[in-house]
Formats: sequence, structure tokens, C-alpha cells
Amino acid sequence: MDPRHTALLVDLNLRSPAVHRYFGFEPEHGVEDVLSKAARVEDALFNPGVEGLLVLPARASCTNSSELLGCQEMNRLILEMKQRYSSRVIIFDLPPVLEAEDGIACADYYDAGLLVITDGVTAGVDIERIAHLLGRKPMLGSVFNNVL
Repeated sequence: MDPRHTALLVDLNLRSPAVHRYFGFEPEHGVEDVLSKAARVEDALFNPGVEGLLVLPARASCTNSSELLGCQEMNRLILEMKQRYSSRVIIFDLPPVLEAEDGIACADYYDAGLLVITDGVTAGVDIERIAHLLGRKPMLGSVFNNVL
């Protein structure tokens, strides 16, 4: 909520993109188009009507998500976002760590993680396994999801 900072939410859940749906938006271009050079970052960004927030959506499900996230274009995109938006907090929405290797493949791109735990689904052993997989990556905390 600090007005000196803005946020960029990037949907890197390329296996099941959904961030745009939360805002009732159907993107013409997505991060996968930026990575394949079919669109520029500026073409894919949208403002969901929340002050200080921009979204870089993923448009469609990709079967080769790990390869896309590990490609040289992804490195270029991350560097561009960090340089262009130096005062902006960049948030990556990634698939569950234990369901896809994408979160591990992107570990070099983010400074810290936030663990989303689904009530009644995520077991303690899963949390320990995630901690082991992420190694020394700092964790900001956790969010309990679907708590009734």
C-alpha cells in the first residue's frame, strides 16, 4: 500500500493461466507471446482498475511451460522488467511447486517466495518437501487458502 511503489503481477502459471480471469479480462496477448516475440511487453500489459497495479497475463495453456520459463527470452524479459520498473514490486504467480518444475525453474528470477497452503489439502510433509526443493530461497510467509 506504499504509494511510492507500484506492483506488476506476472502470470507465470503457463500450465493453467488464470490471473486475467480474476479481473474479468480476456487478453489478446500474453507472456507466452512476449517470450515467442509475437508481442511486446507493452502490448500484453493491462491495468485491472486497481491503482498502482499492472498485470502481465498468460493467455493460453502451454504444454512446454518449463522450456519457455527457462529460455533465454525469459532471462531477457526478467531483466527488462527489473530495469524498466526498478521501483515496482514484481509478483510472479507460479504453479504449485510439487505439481510442476516451473517454480523451481524460476527460482533465480525471484528474491523471495510466498507459500500458498490449501486448507485440508497441503500436508506438513509437502511443506517440508517444498522447503527442501527451494533450498535457501527466503520465504516471506504463507497464505492459507480455502479456509472454511
